[in-house]
Amino acid sequence: MLTVERNKEAQGVTPDYSAARAAFEGVLALKPSAATADLVRGRIELCKGYAEGFVLRGDLEQQRQALDAALRKRQDEMDKAAKRGVFEGRFDVRGTLERVDMQGESHPLYFVRWAGEASAELVCTTGRFDLDDFVGSEIGIVGRELRGVIRGTTAALTRPREIDIARIEIIAARKTTK
Repeated sequence: MLTVERNKEAQGVTPDYSAARAAFEGVLALKPSAATADLVRGRIELCKGYAEGFVLRGDLEQQRQALDAALRKRQDEMDKAAKRGVFEGRFDVRGTLERVDMQGESHPLYFVRWAGEASAELVCTTGRFDLDDFVGSEIGIVGRELRGVIRGTTAALTRPREIDIARIEIIAARKTTK
């Protein structure tokens, strides 16, 4: 019976070592000779060891699978991170700041351009930043959106979303001569 259960395990089927153990315990109940009793006790211990080993192998396999899944997930996250741009997620808007004086406006307008398109109109309601200091520089902005995009009938009448600046980071700037 013990050999049959071992063969089941080798074939990937769940063995039942308790049946073989019960059979050996039945032999002990018959009060065999001392030599036979010692042999049977050894077989009972062997059944216990095989059963514990089977359980431990199952636990180790589950842990290995969980670790493999965690490693695959981490690798996927790292692959996604490698494909992102260095500034992605760091700024609410990024680009080159330009000043535009429009007729009918009492104050100049400040736009951030990225890839030739105005991506945001900037305002600083706290007065913390003088936006003229950053004109022509590539900047990253963190702030809150005050207004969404205003779609016009033409590109000239369309205005990008408006951002109230909380933080500015200069990414690149031209050297100024004095």
